[in-house]
Amino acid sequence: MKKLSSILDPIQTTLNPTIWTPEQIMKPTIKEAILTMVHELLGLDYSQVIAIGTTTGFQYTNTSDIDVNVRIPDWKDTDEVQAKRKKLNGRLAPGTQHPINLFLQAIPEEQTTSWKDSAFGAYDVLNDIWLAPPTKVLNQDPNQYYKSDFVSAHLALDEFVNLTKAYLKAVREEAAPIEYPIHQTDKYFYDLKRQKLKSHKEQCLRELYTFVKYIDAARKMEYALGWGIPRLNWRNVLFKIIDGSPYSKFFEYINNMHLEASHKRSLTNPHPGIYENTTY
Repeated sequence: MKKLSSILDPIQTTLNPTIWTPEQIMKPTIKEAILTMVHELLGLDYSQVIAIGTTTGFQYTNTSDIDVNVRIPDWKDTDEVQAKRKKLNGRLAPGTQHPINLFLQAIPEEQTTSWKDSAFGAYDVLNDIWLAPPTKVLNQDPNQYYKSDFVSAHLALDEFVNLTKAYLKAVREEAAPIEYPIHQTDKYFYDLKRQKLKSHKEQCLRELYTFVKYIDAARKMEYALGWGIPRLNWRNVLFKIIDGSPYSKFFEYINNMHLEASHKRSLTNPHPGIYENTTY
């Protein structure tokens, strides 16, 4: 699983030598590539560029993402900018197989961000200094270290799979032809059944949409607060599991849907009882 592997990768003895110098300074070619993307996206409308995630620590592979948080003014956080960001993301850092991914933080200038609880490190790309030094966070089997988060994530994954199957089944049922002849007197009952099938499909979609939006919104909140990647939280673990599974594109498809207001429910935790026994 592509994303989950970042959590389970073995600890390395040094920082990634394709990104960092022996003195633990970001290589000029990598820094230039990151800032080029930032300039293409934002011009000069940003105040901080912080590298985070596995490539700022000792737990990485040759294809780990270079995750970068960019602090921007509120007015710059538009749908157009976010769409452009998604198109830019994934560009490989020169001479490596590491995709560069930008994340935008639209928070007030007076609000400070603490990087002390970053899971790996936090590096100020503009000033070439560490805001949180890289640490070897795991000193035991990752499956044990993340155990409670894996348990909660897999419970939630089961629900996502069940909701997905229910929705796809409802889609097939609505599309299936009626197998018996339809007489004029039966048209009312035929239309009624079709309406019930359509309503059931829409209900399944609402439940699936609510679940997906809840997971996405919760983990985006953690990114916005500046926490390192991966944050020790079942929502982030769940996202990584899904992202490396056959359901990845379907999750993204549902997440990018724009349902009419009448089809939406509150995006608070739709099933609060399942996820409460979780260590954060």
